[in-house]
Amino acid sequence: MIESRLGLRVIMTRDGDTETLLDTRASVANNQQAQMFVSIHVNSSFRRSAYGSEIYFVSLQATDQEALELAAKENQNEGEQKSTPGDDDLKMILWNMAQTEYIRDSSRLAEYIQAELNELLNTRNRGVKQAPFRVLMRAAMRRY
Repeated sequence: MIESRLGLRVIMTRDGDTETLLDTRASVANNQQAQMFVSIHVNSSFRRSAYGSEIYFVSLQATDQEALELAAKENQNEGEQKSTPGDDDLKMILWNMAQTEYIRDSSRLAEYIQAELNELLNTRNRGVKQAPFRVLMRAAMRRY
């Protein structure tokens, strides 16, 4: 639909129910010089109260404790290599400086997608949230 209605090129990181590493997904976007990276997940929960849709955009700060724990769990599943704390701090400072202008755009796009999703599918709005998801932090989108 994105290609036919908007005339944009879409590149999928997989075409079936297969496991693709988070870093591989981000690398595909980076190697293709993508302008937008969208990661769609259909998750389950043991909590009966958990239903509806929520949209996350990348940020060093998590919206709340649940978002922080979800990102930590998702990031841990990747088997991330450990680095020294000083290296991580410097990388995060540089990343934050580079991404500040894009976070505002990401927030607006997330709000728009969430509103459309809820209206079109009549789903419960669980909100727009932010968290430091590894797959989002590794994707370096280009602005043209």
